[in-house]
Amino acid sequence: MSAAPSSYAADRCDPSPYLERIAQAGFSHVHWTHHWDSDFLYSRYEVAQIQRWLDAYGLALQDLHGSAGTEKAWMSLEEYRRQSGVVLVENRLRMTAELGGDAIVMHLPYLVDVPQAQWDQVRRTLDEMQPIAQECGVRIALENFVTNRPEDWDGLERVIGWYPEAYVGFCWDVGHAHIGAYDGLARSRNLLQRLIVVHLHDNDGSGDQHQIPFDGTMPWETVAGMIAASPYTRPLTLEVSLRPPKYTDEEAFLKQSAAAAAQLEQMVAERRS
Repeated sequence: MSAAPSSYAADRCDPSPYLERIAQAGFSHVHWTHHWDSDFLYSRYEVAQIQRWLDAYGLALQDLHGSAGTEKAWMSLEEYRRQSGVVLVENRLRMTAELGGDAIVMHLPYLVDVPQAQWDQVRRTLDEMQPIAQECGVRIALENFVTNRPEDWDGLERVIGWYPEAYVGFCWDVGHAHIGAYDGLARSRNLLQRLIVVHLHDNDGSGDQHQIPFDGTMPWETVAGMIAASPYTRPLTLEVSLRPPKYTDEEAFLKQSAAAAAQLEQMVAERRS
């Protein structure tokens, strides 16, 4: 079993054709990524329709990529914007619970010259969201940064350490950890015991390319061994993107992605045995 992102081709449109193609390619689960960086609030009617689509195509929701918002920004120093951001995060928590998922992925602020007041807002929001997340049975997975610097990892480890495992865990974006000169894969080991979401995709080390696994320079043998050594047992999630000129044929892209996911699953299973 494996998961594909709902917005592998676009994230501001009718998702039903993409869900159908994900299922046809052989994926069993969906990582919901539509509107992952917007202020969009899902109504109960939209959530109900998404459930109907998932049922029709034989898919299950794995988890959901939450939104840090633009105007509704849960880390904002402006209190009205922060409170609006709390509403946005709560919307995603309740949506995830209604669709049968158990985690939402969230980004922290970039950690260069971040004032203490910003950290205070981060903690205030996470404190306020804790009872709602517990009510929903949904955890928050904090994702490592695309900038992949030691200070980014320091801040991520600090925030995850503020909260119990039952509330906050780690979303390991292996593509982000492979960017630049810093060995983010090695640094990831510090958080693998809190691993609850994986974002698997490839690149050549120069940027966040969201390629299909085995198309870049990621050391997948190492990644598979790290996943096998962690508590993570859920379906593997690819966070790949249909980006020309690397990929242009949608059907071929999805079939190759599903085959790569199956290969990774086999690699992880062999290292667990």
